[in-house]
Amino acid sequence: MGVIGGASFELAEGAVIGDPPQFLGAMVVGPLAGYVMREIDKYLEDKRPAGFEMLINNFSQGIAGVIMAMLGYVIIGPIMSWLAERFGDMVEGLSDAGLLPLMDLPIEVGKVLFLNNAINHGVLTPLGATDVTETGRSIYYMLESNPGPGLGLLLAYWFAGKGLAKLSAPGAIIIHFFGGIHEVYFPFVLMNPVMIGAMWAGGIVADIVFVIFDAGLTGPPSPGSIFAYITFTPTDGAAAAGVYLGMAAGAAAAFVVGSILLRLFPVKEIDDTDDDDTSLGDAMEGVPLG
Repeated sequence: MGVIGGASFELAEGAVIGDPPQFLGAMVVGPLAGYVMREIDKYLEDKRPAGFEMLINNFSQGIAGVIMAMLGYVIIGPIMSWLAERFGDMVEGLSDAGLLPLMDLPIEVGKVLFLNNAINHGVLTPLGATDVTETGRSIYYMLESNPGPGLGLLLAYWFAGKGLAKLSAPGAIIIHFFGGIHEVYFPFVLMNPVMIGAMWAGGIVADIVFVIFDAGLTGPPSPGSIFAYITFTPTDGAAAAGVYLGMAAGAAAAFVVGSILLRLFPVKEIDDTDDDDTSLGDAMEGVPLG
């Protein structure tokens, strides 16, 4: 609550600013509050009289919560709001310079680190809302939520992968593309980080198509599934075509690049290690030890 309240003001000028959802603030203050409570409990563990444990725990938690709320209001909230504004300025600057597709480079890295909601709802959605009031649609809604590149990545694993990754890819495709749960493909990148190249290729190609067709959505697709895209696709023929062509182009680019990367840098399967260990055990059988 302190972070949310503090995000409504700028420390430097004291001016009221837009109030984006404080995903980043929560991701900072949540673990910090947990760490603080752990340290308080460790300090009080041997100092609590018998029978007063619950009372002391409740009061220490309440006092720590008030202090953390004040810290969030005065420091964390304004800092997170400032960071969101600077990131938004960077996005708008690249857009004005005609380099908007390059925003996919930090966006895809942030996504696979599970910062997707912070990026989308904390930065891009407020920018998109401003855009919609002026033009009726916004490309900012599609920079992070586009399901095309993720679809291409999972198709590449299905086509060129092996082992559990290959077997789980079809189910992940359904969850990702139709359900809009992009988090399902993040482990496929984290297990083989070179696959971020496929996501970059898919995202940049998709964004180029979006820019060419002046495509955009009328509202934020949440979750980022094909059904949400259908719901918020504008009625303008060219813009609507650009939305779907961009998704298809992004999926195709991620699939091609991902398939090549998987051939060059295949994912090491656990079974491979098990086989090596078994072979070593067979080779050592009968060899005297010690």
